[in-house]
Amino acid sequence: MNGSDRKPDSFDWVGACIACRPKEQLEAIQSDVEDAVRKRNEELERIHAPVRMGFSSYGTGFCVSKDPVAGYHAGQDCVNFDEAADGFVIRDPRADGVRSVTPFLDDDGECRFRINGEGSRQRWQVIRLALEPLFFQRRPTV
Repeated sequence: MNGSDRKPDSFDWVGACIACRPKEQLEAIQSDVEDAVRKRNEELERIHAPVRMGFSSYGTGFCVSKDPVAGYHAGQDCVNFDEAADGFVIRDPRADGVRSVTPFLDDDGECRFRINGEGSRQRWQVIRLALEPLFFQRRPTV
């Protein structure tokens, strides 16, 4: 290693760029989201909550939903993750519109994400930003 760099001089930056492409990162996020849905559902079942988290994939992305269990009526909330030209988008109809997410290789050789062109976030932070309101906050009732 040289100076303050965390990667060796022989760091495979080409391979890192390939691994940081949008399609590969969306697939990794999908896998992490499926695990998060399983974990959240275990807790919801344990506390006998009237909802469960749902997961469904489709051609260009996937959706995470909050679904009522039998005997409980509520509208379905869904957060969509979809492929886009240079990244992917996250759509949450309850939130403030669409978030554009772009993966990039930072100066430390780590794959990070810009949201709406700003910041440098890790994958778990992108997932938390998208799903925390759906997983942990109640929808306001009128």
